[in-house]
Amino acid sequence: MRTGNPASVRFHSPALRDPTPSSFHTNFRTAGDAMSTSKGAVNETTNASKAFGCFQQSIEEQSYPSTLSLTSTLSRPQSKGSHSMVRTRPLVSLSLSLLPTLVRLGTTSVTADASADCTVQLDGTCVSSLPRLECGVYMAPSTLGEDTNLGIYTGKALRTDDVVNFPEIAIPLLFREWGEHVEGIADGALWDRYIWEGEVADLETYTDRNRIDNRAVFVPGVGCTVNSVLDMNNIESTHGSTYDTAGLHRSRDPGTGAFSPYHSALTTAVTDIAPGAELFASYGDYWVPSIPGVQVTLDEVLDVTEDFLQNDLYEFVQSHRDADALTPDVKEALFAFVKDFPLPNQPFSNLPRNVPWADVERAIHEAGTHRKHTDTTTDNVSGESSVARQFIREQSIRDLAWLDEHGYCQDHLRPGRSTLPQAGRGAFATRNLPAGSVVGYAPLIHIGLHGREVLRITYPPSEHDHHVGNDDNDGENGTTPRTSYDLVLNYSFAHRNSTVILTPYGGMYN
Repeated sequence: MRTGNPASVRFHSPALRDPTPSSFHTNFRTAGDAMSTSKGAVNETTNASKAFGCFQQSIEEQSYPSTLSLTSTLSRPQSKGSHSMVRTRPLVSLSLSLLPTLVRLGTTSVTADASADCTVQLDGTCVSSLPRLECGVYMAPSTLGEDTNLGIYTGKALRTDDVVNFPEIAIPLLFREWGEHVEGIADGALWDRYIWEGEVADLETYTDRNRIDNRAVFVPGVGCTVNSVLDMNNIESTHGSTYDTAGLHRSRDPGTGAFSPYHSALTTAVTDIAPGAELFASYGDYWVPSIPGVQVTLDEVLDVTEDFLQNDLYEFVQSHRDADALTPDVKEALFAFVKDFPLPNQPFSNLPRNVPWADVERAIHEAGTHRKHTDTTTDNVSGESSVARQFIREQSIRDLAWLDEHGYCQDHLRPGRSTLPQAGRGAFATRNLPAGSVVGYAPLIHIGLHGREVLRITYPPSEHDHHVGNDDNDGENGTTPRTSYDLVLNYSFAHRNSTVILTPYGGMYN
């Protein structure tokens, strides 16, 4: 919850600050000579809505009623059917022009000033006039389908052991264990999908507080936003981190406690990856298979998928190929019915999507010919011989032009020690960026009803508290528990009159 100019936003003390509606709106305006205030077209009553001005938001209920999923994206000029999208404010921007803002929260829409960053076509759409920029990492809709929302893609070829994007920060949740929630509050359950156990980032252990095991860590960036394809992953988080306070010391520098000292957590390629390929991690089989509708690509599940395709569906079609009723349309309808099977079925989740049966049939025939020469069976089909795996790999690659149109670049900025005193680490441009370029883009983790309660830390009374004494706050004999908040709150957005906490989980900088 930061205030002030976004180009120099830093907490200079561990104390948390609550922005007013107007100051929160300032966060989404850019630094430079072109900085200006909102014009009369949007009056003061819209400031609360404009606090979310850099995000286009939609709230959808999940299968658990107490938790909501907030999908947040930044829109930019591009044709979307019969309507047009206008550019909105990035989370962190180096733009030197004031861009228009489109706010959609539920059914409420507020538009701000117009912009000359796009060219209006005869059909009313708005097409960006900005030149194409080089990009090494994109965030765009995933190839795995609607249930997975956004994915991460490489814009260049990667070799095994190459680092994906830049090293990332690690924000400690030292007083919250993975899966542990405030008693009676399930609102923070969404957090468990985005945090790791503390040991993966080599966080310090605070043995004096007897909390060795009660640690978690939030590592925003590639490792947090990639989707999981179990047993078919092409990247992995190598974990670990570097401890560095940027030359600040708690005894003399008020900015020390305002940012995370842990950084340089790496994500690397585990195989050669082609340009345009979606990046996949393997989150393990502990909880992913239990998510309704998710694609389960465990080897044993893929083997069942392969067996069904080749020994059941393909063999059935081949055995009835002379039947007049089994027309190409009937084959397609049969394949569509199997893919849209109304009951949960993990093997069916791996059937080729958006592919006609004729292409699948041809691939199975070619794979079958290959097996005859190699004397393998569908019981151990893998690699290039697996039709199911083949289509998953092929469908996970996007054309770079498609990524330019539908995605947002994730490597316009790199981390480094800030030039501002007391600010820790900051963001630096990696290439020349024209005015109006979107340089920061991140979806959000949403905590709805109990935002700050989920991130609250309660320190039990201790003998030290009793001896030091704080009669104003600790009650009789210093026995009242003290409360504070996890550091991640310094990396989140909120409003004092709202229970909602919004935390970006894309690439983030102190």
